[in-house]
Amino acid sequence: MKSQDSRVAAQRGLDCLLYGVMQQESVHTHLDSVQWAGALGFPVPKSDERMLETTRDIQGILDFIAHWNVARKELPFATDGVVIKVNDFAQQRELGTTAKSPRWAIAYKFESEQVTTLLEDIAYQVGRTGAITPVAVLEPVLVAGTTVSRASLHNADQIALLDVRIGDVVQVEKGGEIIPKVVGVDVGLRPADSLPVHYITHCPECASPLIRKEGEAKHYCTNTLDCPPQIRGRIEHFVSRKAMNIDGLGPEIIDLLVRRGGVSNVADLIDLRIRADENWRLNTVLYKSTDTSPKGADLRVHHVHALANWFHRTAGGQRASNPDQLHIAKGGVEAFCSTLEERAWEVGFDVKLPNVMAFSWPQDGMDWRVCLEMALFSHPHQLAILERAKHLSFPDELLVGPEALVWEVDGWGMQEVDWNALKSFLHRLTSRTRQRLGSVELSNLVRALEGASNRSFNQLLYALGIRHVGVETAEMLSQHFHNVTALGQADEAAIAAIHGIGPEIARSVCASFGDPYFLEVLQRLQELGLQFELSEEDATVRGSALAGQTFVITGTHPVSRESLADTIRNEGGKVVGSVSNKTHYLVAGEKAGSKLSKAEELGVSILDHASLLALINQSQSISDTESKEN
Repeated sequence: MKSQDSRVAAQRGLDCLLYGVMQQESVHTHLDSVQWAGALGFPVPKSDERMLETTRDIQGILDFIAHWNVARKELPFATDGVVIKVNDFAQQRELGTTAKSPRWAIAYKFESEQVTTLLEDIAYQVGRTGAITPVAVLEPVLVAGTTVSRASLHNADQIALLDVRIGDVVQVEKGGEIIPKVVGVDVGLRPADSLPVHYITHCPECASPLIRKEGEAKHYCTNTLDCPPQIRGRIEHFVSRKAMNIDGLGPEIIDLLVRRGGVSNVADLIDLRIRADENWRLNTVLYKSTDTSPKGADLRVHHVHALANWFHRTAGGQRASNPDQLHIAKGGVEAFCSTLEERAWEVGFDVKLPNVMAFSWPQDGMDWRVCLEMALFSHPHQLAILERAKHLSFPDELLVGPEALVWEVDGWGMQEVDWNALKSFLHRLTSRTRQRLGSVELSNLVRALEGASNRSFNQLLYALGIRHVGVETAEMLSQHFHNVTALGQADEAAIAAIHGIGPEIARSVCASFGDPYFLEVLQRLQELGLQFELSEEDATVRGSALAGQTFVITGTHPVSRESLADTIRNEGGKVVGSVSNKTHYLVAGEKAGSKLSKAEELGVSILDHASLLALINQSQSISDTESKEN
């Protein structure tokens, strides 16, 4: 369902089993309601397959669990447990529900399924903060209904604890039936020449040295300015919904902008409003391998398709500039490659191709350079181009990058239209996918970036990614200092004196404002028109009904969580992400999770949306009364 290609999603047959009826007065038990729905034609769990059954004792429940702990492996879908319910609706109503769940139902989770597979390699990923995460590259194996080929190894300590080595047979399970992880090693099957893993010492992306700070499990890349994943991470944070809220900038587009669009920081991104013209768009091209890149027989079709179009437009003196020349459809090439030459004529090969079809076509596994040599056999620059291609991995490197061909230099004696035909051939020949912004995408991008000027100072402060400065802290800093100049001039003591901000945050803020690169980016953003001071509306004194109170929000509410958080902040309250002894209130809605349990355990006061508004009104009334008395 998440696939962006609707054709792929359409092939994924979806079905459901309905297991509950919300309102039906004629039935009085859960079992009867499901069977009634089944009689109406709805797909429901079948009692004769033991998907649904009733029992009057604990042993019956245990037998049902034991049955499905084995039988679930034969189901055409994944399941991680069973639900035990009180069958009688009247008893359900009497038992009632908590804010978190019904008292008449409980879930039983099966133990996570463990499978064994071969550890082929260990890869290392770099996060936006520079944190390094080792990843087990596995021989693909089916785990809990899905094929797993990668699993997290967390950090160097975990690798050492498991003593996991490349070539080991490892045990893999899904934590909570979701996240794959390596949980053990079959040492008895370890190869005799096995060697312990030596954790990397340099960043796999930029080759900079790694450090491990005292007390932390992770290693970090030291190249905070130029390491591509860190640059991408800072930009992803900058454009996120709670920060600058810039639409249309997903990870793929950000990767393209960083690698090919000249974007190395957030100021470069905002500057695209000025310099991202059509010429910039055409030159911002990235080729990269994907899961759908052609291989094997598909790669042969790919090569033949490129050559067929090249010869079709150049053979017999018919140049690419001839407007009557048509492209050869890939369907015809697929038929031709399957040796059904007569069928190939019917599905797309032009009638002018008998001589072309007699040519010696590429075979399976043939290197792309051989295809290039076949295409350039009479080309005036054949030797020079083939020499350049000798050390390249992909033909697209002749289009983009330091080895790219240039018409004015490499195409002497050729018409521009024929040079463009050569570029088109190289594009077809490469097995990698081309990524480039379309004209509409560029217009949407520029429009979205222009909206950055309307974002508030506190949003910008959060978007800058200062360590430990979250949404709440950015709000407090902006309300206290009102503009970036005053904040930049403040020392640690002045910042730490703000209620709710401690010395660690103060040190982090001062460190950022002492960084010349950070200040350079700030200056550029200011010159580009972003908001570096509170507007009059934001600077007005806010309510104080919830002043000094700390809130946590969980569950689903009549309004969004962001709106609810704004309501609390506007009345002087503070919103944090987790429940602790310092939490005054938990605002819990429907489907509240573990935060509700934690709050109940700690004795934290629990409110819903309505009681929060009542608390605010009550505090305001008390404040108004006191003001009148004074």
